[in-house]
Amino acid sequence: MTVLECYATYKPEIGYVQGMSYLAAHLLLYNDTYYTFMCFANLVESNFFQALFKMEIKLILRHMRVFDLLFSHNLPKLFERFQEMTISPEQYLLNWFITIFTTSLPIPTASKIWDHYIYYGEIYLYRTALGILLAHKKQLMEADFEKGVSSLRKLPETMNEDELFQSIAQISVH
Repeated sequence: MTVLECYATYKPEIGYVQGMSYLAAHLLLYNDTYYTFMCFANLVESNFFQALFKMEIKLILRHMRVFDLLFSHNLPKLFERFQEMTISPEQYLLNWFITIFTTSLPIPTASKIWDHYIYYGEIYLYRTALGILLAHKKQLMEADFEKGVSSLRKLPETMNEDELFQSIAQISVH
């Protein structure tokens, strides 16, 4: 049985949800199957991931509102530009969160994000998302809707890791 088959048997009320395979695959890079299952099950038990994987719309929208508040506070001009272009967090953020950035960032960078997430909790995912926006602020300010959404869904693989972590460090969550 694979990690995801075991999880679907363990938690049939959730089963398999798109995006889980990225989390399991990332854990398998560093652990054996048994330990990966344990880590995966514990990771997905959080209220944060339960809301995402059960597609609890009210809770997901609450996460989007929290993100928007942090976005408007930290990057007001870019937030305003996104409002003008009608780019909403649902168009990019959900995928970033569900996969903990494994589909958006190079594996070594995503691994460091995971380390920080495990230490700091879900707030670090918000900071990372805003750090990505800050690192690409110039490009996003000049983009139209199509280019903006496209670049958020497919981040450049050449993203400078040091620049990203410097951007994340500039994000205030208080």
